[in-house]
Amino acid sequence: AENQPDAGTTWIADSPLVASFRDRYYAYRVRRIKNQLEANPHDVANLQHLGCYYALQFKEKKAGGASATDLMELKEMTRDYYARALQGISTRLDPVDGAKILHMTTTNLLMVKEPEFNSIAVEYMLALARSPVAMVEFCTKSEFQERGSSYNYAAALTMLKMEDNWEKAAEVLEEATSVEIGGMRPIGWQHVWQTPTVYIPEIGPSTPWWDVELLPIAKVLRENYDVIKKDFDALVKTDAPSAYPNLISAGGTWEMITLFTRKSWDPKVCEALPNIARLLQDALPGNKAGLPNIVYNSEEVSIFRVTPGTTVLRHNGGVNARVNVTIGLRGCQGCFLEVRNERREWADGEVMAFDDSVDHAVIHEGPEDRWVLTVGIMHPQLVAQPWLFGRCHTGCTEYQELADGELERYRQMAPPGTKFDFSKAHAKGIMECEQRLRDLRAHRIRD
Repeated sequence: AENQPDAGTTWIADSPLVASFRDRYYAYRVRRIKNQLEANPHDVANLQHLGCYYALQFKEKKAGGASATDLMELKEMTRDYYARALQGISTRLDPVDGAKILHMTTTNLLMVKEPEFNSIAVEYMLALARSPVAMVEFCTKSEFQERGSSYNYAAALTMLKMEDNWEKAAEVLEEATSVEIGGMRPIGWQHVWQTPTVYIPEIGPSTPWWDVELLPIAKVLRENYDVIKKDFDALVKTDAPSAYPNLISAGGTWEMITLFTRKSWDPKVCEALPNIARLLQDALPGNKAGLPNIVYNSEEVSIFRVTPGTTVLRHNGGVNARVNVTIGLRGCQGCFLEVRNERREWADGEVMAFDDSVDHAVIHEGPEDRWVLTVGIMHPQLVAQPWLFGRCHTGCTEYQELADGELERYRQMAPPGTKFDFSKAHAKGIMECEQRLRDLRAHRIRD
């Protein structure tokens, strides 16, 4: 390290000596875990350790150009250990402990970032979605919050759709929308291309692409493009944070500079972009009306950069209560926005708008960095029906608690006869989940 001061710890980590030590240590760990499995072949923790180890080995060997035979062997071992672990979770662990381990294992597997094993993650997500530990949240949380079951169904669907596995996605959609608890069917998705975690049935029917003439914010952006562009051109280059790393194709770059999120303006960014901040200060309808955020970015103002060759994978915004309005700033040639399988090309100075809860992707085939300003606004139907927040029976959304008296104030705005009391259905649902837990515990294998 003294001989290569500029390399620092990177040189140390990549040195042959450290690599050799690391490989020998991992080999020792694997032998030790396999010996423990001989004594207890149903040890879920050890099965998962080996599954994760071989998944990482597969990714490393694949990058190093290993033979198809070696990769197939590693793939089969990975799948075998994860399958055995899932079997152990389902038949031997207490359901509450099992739900925690399902979540932890899914998170760890996704961190490997190897598409070959996405199908394993999907199976773990579905197992968690079906668990009474997740299902009970349909009764203990409101529809304005992320519930464990719908969250995992939505995550599984997102992964299946990323891989164009539409047949399996249709099966999962049918299963999710057929879930019944306490006499209710709490997952109201209508289309396979619109499956956000938080879904409010009264907002709809879905409009994938919006007519920009219906959105006042679009007029503000279009008529003030020169002012916006002047601010942007004067922006001093800064290291922008990655937008959503898990949604970027290998080797791609997707960065964002955020002026407004979490119901507040960033003073430093607004100082650098004063005219944009001034134009949009009172233009966000939900914030202007004083409505609560459902998620942290129910309304947001950001500048996004995408480099040539980048694909932002198919995804949705997680809640069907936001519309995105976007205007091209620079480098838009050859950059496409795909919403529900329909592609439209960005253009400098042109405005497009789409439902954030509908599956969308970005494909940049152009020659230079593409920059756009995107304003996420609260869905006009929710702004026009604030009484819907009266259904936050827990007194909070996913992002924030309602102020004292706010819940009752929203309920008083509702049309006559609107029902807000679902306590009987919720109590019934909780009893059903408790009974399901008892049944599962009764059938657990005792070693």
